[in-house]
Amino acid sequence: MCLFSDGSIGNGQHFSYPRSSAYNPSGRCVYIGDNHVIRRDDLATGNRTIISGDGTGTGPQLNTLYEMALDETNQQLYALSLNALYRIDLTTGNRIYIAGYNDGKIPAFTKTSDMAIDLASQTAWLIDYDQEEVIQVNLVTGDRFVLSDNISQGTGQVFNYPFSIVLDTVNSRLLVGEGDGTRIVAVDMANGNRSVLSDASNAGPTMQSIRVLGMDASRNRALVSTNGGSTNLPSLLAVDLSSGDRTMISEPGNIGTGPMFRDNQTMAVDSDNQRVFIMESGDGTAALMNIDMQSGDRVIVSQ
Repeated sequence: MCLFSDGSIGNGQHFSYPRSSAYNPSGRCVYIGDNHVIRRDDLATGNRTIISGDGTGTGPQLNTLYEMALDETNQQLYALSLNALYRIDLTTGNRIYIAGYNDGKIPAFTKTSDMAIDLASQTAWLIDYDQEEVIQVNLVTGDRFVLSDNISQGTGQVFNYPFSIVLDTVNSRLLVGEGDGTRIVAVDMANGNRSVLSDASNAGPTMQSIRVLGMDASRNRALVSTNGGSTNLPSLLAVDLSSGDRTMISEPGNIGTGPMFRDNQTMAVDSDNQRVFIMESGDGTAALMNIDMQSGDRVIVSQ
């Protein structure tokens, strides 16, 4: 059993405004981006330790982090703010600026909301929702280019407020969720061409205002956290990677027991144990919710 914490379980500073997380697949801890710091939450005790920021580690100050990705082999964490990408040493907490709005390179970041990372190729793909584009970034040099946008890069389906992204390694593509829409768009990693994976024409419950995407590759599906499902309440859905058809995993008043979602911020998928952790910070509170992928039951494990 994994234990998570905020102000009521474990020792250490309380959560302030957590918006991103990176789950350690070995099950030892979860890293949480909380305002201008990154915390390590011990899963055995619930104790919280600042590992970077607020006087821990050197380097540029962190701002609100919208997504993080763990490189456990090299004990590094990649973290994305609104307009900058950082690499954090998990041993020292030292921070290195990889790329961002003020490094003189183009395209400039304006408002980045999510990222997907392939550690093998040292590549990241960022969503800039203001420019409605997918930016490909070299994690070593910070060099980058627009892989897909509505102007000149790639052909096919037009982006409508792209907000979330996940890597579909098996199919050599990126999946992009529309924050104001009801579509998941597949982006070819070779040429930036866009096609619809799932929208209103596919079978299954409605998607509204897609917030977060995750990958459950062993079951050939993407996971989607939305701000509105079939009952117009936030929900967690699965999208078949072959057909694009959708099934509901968890939805208040429909599938699963427990509290409703609020402002979903990030998703960590534990496919082996068929569970999803969603961090949210709506209504001025901070909560980490465990969603059972089989029953749809929802349990707040930290609030």
